[in-house]
Amino acid sequence: MDDTEIWWKTITHTYDVTTITYDVFKQLFYEKYFLVPKKRELRTEFVNLKQGNMSVTKYENKFTSISWFELEIANDEEEKTLKFVNSLNFTIRLAVATAKLTEYAKAVRKALVVEAESKSR
Repeated sequence: MDDTEIWWKTITHTYDVTTITYDVFKQLFYEKYFLVPKKRELRTEFVNLKQGNMSVTKYENKFTSISWFELEIANDEEEKTLKFVNSLNFTIRLAVATAKLTEYAKAVRKALVVEAESKSR
């Protein structure tokens, strides 16, 4: 039996895996398999993340994939939305920020629309 199988058996004895959410599973997995230095590195990367030359889609994917390492922001819808919006490129950020959205999914959709409109001009 390898390490992951042992870990999974431990989880199945500790949690009701028939009702465990993906978010909880992911948090438990990250706690087990990401060592503290790597967690710190990813937390810093998340805090410093900017859209830069990424498309909104690529930026959002990166944002989501490493947001788990800064749970104070990731678990707070308003803070997460604010971080996402404030890290967008200026033109997109300006349009999205003026909408004063507090829901992450709505902010992402708005950013995608603004990006698409700017590309079509």
